[in-house]
Amino acid sequence: MQNNRSIQIAPSAKIIGHYPIAEFLERKVELVRQGVTVYDFGPGDDPIPLAKVITDALRNGLSDQSAYPLVRGTVELRESISQYLKRRFSVSVEHKEILPVTGSKEGIYHLPSLLIDHTCPRRKVLGPALAYPPYVKGTIAVNAEYVPLQGGPEQEYLIELSEVPASTLNSAALVYLNYPHNPTGAGCSLDYLRRQVEVAHKFGILLVSDECYADIYFGEKPPSVLEVTKDGVLAFHSLSKRSGLTGFRSGFVAGDAQIIDSYARVRNSIGTAPPEPIMLASVAAWNDDAHVQERRELLVPIRTRCLEFFDELGLEYLKTDATFYLWAKAPNGRNGREYADSLREKGIFVSPAEFFGEGSDEWFRVSLVLPVEECEKAFELWRSV
Repeated sequence: MQNNRSIQIAPSAKIIGHYPIAEFLERKVELVRQGVTVYDFGPGDDPIPLAKVITDALRNGLSDQSAYPLVRGTVELRESISQYLKRRFSVSVEHKEILPVTGSKEGIYHLPSLLIDHTCPRRKVLGPALAYPPYVKGTIAVNAEYVPLQGGPEQEYLIELSEVPASTLNSAALVYLNYPHNPTGAGCSLDYLRRQVEVAHKFGILLVSDECYADIYFGEKPPSVLEVTKDGVLAFHSLSKRSGLTGFRSGFVAGDAQIIDSYARVRNSIGTAPPEPIMLASVAAWNDDAHVQERRELLVPIRTRCLEFFDELGLEYLKTDATFYLWAKAPNGRNGREYADSLREKGIFVSPAEFFGEGSDEWFRVSLVLPVEECEKAFELWRSV
């Protein structure tokens, strides 16, 4: 029997489902099928092997039984996170102020549902114009409005809430900050965070600081909003970048105890902590700083060689000292997407600015994810573009 009815798909689902990086990767797979050697500077997976202290904890934690993980995670995991925050940022964070998430991506995506529904008068989410996609996608999912804010390279991609109209601030439920910033690598100071907290408190906005790149630095240590206050703020952290555990999906959010408690209750329905073996490995990762230092040191020669190559080509790039991304400008006034497409014809993949949002259309992102030897092979082809 033929069914002529069409199943309804929400328009917002089509927007949420558009993920240009995934589409770019499909093109990469096609080139590989054609026998083209591919040099992929696009993803956020670095080439450094996982630390033995983590893989040992994972193997030793495997059990012949399984149980649903508690939303708040294990006591051991929250204690390891608390001790990490104490060592790294000199802040005291109690267990009730910590909530594990299955990677910061899903934790960030679901957060607007805690603050916004169809009955709420505040229906705006403020955040960077060049953004990690879940900021925007999670906002769309609750039928709220994402308001992109951000200076350009001249302002080092900083958001100054004091310059936002009061009418916008009065209608905002939360604001995302992301420093060190993906995709540009731009950083901020502790004084900067204090200024933003002051404005957020004044207007009753939850300030959410995405600090997942805080441990990938090559100069001064990036600060945390938790060094300013825990009142009315949340900080997201992840083992994806700190420890290279992108596939483990393990992170946490910490801050205001009342917000954490409310979010934990919501997450009983929409999310859980990572699986127990992953939590055991995560404890080992948060407890150990030596492997993080080793990872930073291994990234240095890759970063140095890429910057030397940019100088050789005369490419303009943002002077940063954090994340494993470099933010460069296409030559001769070219559009970043156009330049990325030209590189792709040679089998070289970079991420143009338009993948991340509005503005800086001439710019593109390079990830430090290939060993120096592979970089050299890519540069030989790149010189011809």
